[in-house]
Parts: sequence; structure tokens; C-alpha cells
Amino acid sequence: MQANQQWIIFTFSTNHEAAYAIEQFLQMQGAEGVTVEDKIDFIKTYEEQKTPDVIIGDYLDTLSFDVNIEAYFLYQNNKLQINKNPFSLEEKQEKKWINVSDFEAMINKALINIAEISPVGAGYISNRILENEDWQNNWKKYYRTQKFGRIVVNPSWIQYQAKENEILLDLDPGSAFGTGSHETTALVLNFLSDYSFPDLSQKNILDLGTGSGILAIAAAKIFPNSKIDAIDIDEHAIQVAKENAQKNQTNIKFKTAELKDLENEYDLILANLIATLHLDLIPLYKEKLKPGGMLIASGIINLKEEAVRKSFFKNDLKIISEAKQNDWNAFVCKYL
Repeated sequence: MQANQQWIIFTFSTNHEAAYAIEQFLQMQGAEGVTVEDKIDFIKTYEEQKTPDVIIGDYLDTLSFDVNIEAYFLYQNNKLQINKNPFSLEEKQEKKWINVSDFEAMINKALINIAEISPVGAGYISNRILENEDWQNNWKKYYRTQKFGRIVVNPSWIQYQAKENEILLDLDPGSAFGTGSHETTALVLNFLSDYSFPDLSQKNILDLGTGSGILAIAAAKIFPNSKIDAIDIDEHAIQVAKENAQKNQTNIKFKTAELKDLENEYDLILANLIATLHLDLIPLYKEKLKPGGMLIASGIINLKEEAVRKSFFKNDLKIISEAKQNDWNAFVCKYL
């Protein structure tokens, strides 16, 4: 890919019924990439693959049912590259360059044809030009050293000298959830840093839905003599977490599992989950917590905060501390 290469991105707003036809038209024309944001598809995927450490469940409530589509084409001198024969079945397509205005006319014609079968909504919205950049390295500028009380999360490419009272976590952003950048993770890290826990030496701690392993690693450094388990239903997340734990020289037992699969009882459970999962897991929290054990529950969006609060109270999970960042809430609970 040339360093000065440009892209043109065409943006559409439509509905679930017409989205597939628009996507197929763009792919047949030779789009280098097409992204589709469809709430209906998100909901289907979420219901089939509900991963505990993902906050998508509550986030879906804020989305409209409009489908947003973006298509990427190579661009230069007010022209874009498309397939010369969009109906060809050849794997390697012959290309041609056409004016942007001519392609917009093709889009409008295609939308008229699609509208004869299904309404298309707003349809074609606009286009914009994107300069090619050094994506392999430029993403790093969006990450920096983050501090959560005594806990410092630092990317490997930044040199950082920890102060005497600081707890340094060497953690690079990856494909598993949890780098400290999301409010729900930050809330738990702040509790781990600053809350006055009872002596947890030789005690059992569980990180439920470990993701990148950030919470388990922080707990291992704050409570170095504790026995820490970390579980996730995503095997890839477990592999990422193991690598992060090794990098931070922490002793954590990782396992691909659900809470119901565990035999141990715990003195502290860290649970950065969506609100509906907290509600579903209350019986298991009570089963897996020792009497007097503590639960840090985060990932609770404002819309569900009161429901979680009432359910915890009814089930002897006493909230003894709480915190809030933007639309997210976290509780420290004690099992009575």
C-alpha cells in the first residue's frame, strides 16, 4: 500500500430489510471494505454469544434501529476505483476509475431499484476522503499511561518509572476487553486501589469475566499472598489474560468456565458484567461467596442501577460502598 494512498468512504442510513441489498450492491461494485451497524443483528449475536465482560447489552438500549453502512473505495484525483464488470464471478476483478459524481448517480439508481422491493430510509448520506496513514503505529497515540489511585496501567512502548507507593501494570491494548479505558473497569481498579479491604492473605479471590486479565493482575499485585482464580467463557480472552499475567509476573489460575462450574468459595469476587447478568447471577453469588465475603459489581448502567440495588438488598448482598462514572455504577457488597 502506498504511503500517499487515499480512500473515499460512502455513508448510508437505511433499515434492516434494505441493508443487505445495499451491502451487496457496494460489494459487487468493488468496495475494498463495507461496514454495517445493524441493531437487529447486534441483538441476535448478543443473545447467541452473551460474553459476560462485554457491556454491549446495556449499550444496545441506546441504539436506534437505523442501519448505518460505510463503503471504502480507493480514491485519487476525484475518481474512485470500482469493478469493471460487477457481475463477473472471477476472483480477481478487472478495475476501472470513474468520477465520484458518476458513482453517486449509480448509487441513486440502485437505491431506486431497491426501493421498489423495500423502503430504503434516508439512503445515501454523503462521502468523505480518508488519507492513508501508518495504522500499525498511529493507533498508539490514543493510549497513554493511566492512573487509578495507586494503580498505574502503562503501555509497553511508554517508559514509566513507578513511584514507591504505586502498583504498576504492564498492559497493552488487545482484542480482549479491559485496558482501564472504560469507566466500568476504572471503577473496579479504583476500589481495588483505595478501599480498605480486610486481610486477604491466603484468601480466595475470583475475577469473573476476566477479559484481558487486568483486574486479576491488579488484585494479584495488591494481595500478593492471595489465591486468585480468573475465568471467562471466551477461550481467546483467557489466552490474552495468561500472556498479560506472565508479562506482569503474577500467579493467577486461569480457566475457560462459567461461575456455576466452579467448586471453590471466595472471599472476594470481582465482577465487571452487564446489569442483567448481575441480576441473573445473584443466586450464584450467594453460593460462591463465603459468609462475610465481598463482591465488587461493576458495569451497571444508570437505567438498571435501581433494579440491581433492590435485588442485592433482597438477597443479603449489602452495599457498603458505591461509585459512579458518567452513566456507569459500581458497588462494593458484603454477603451477610
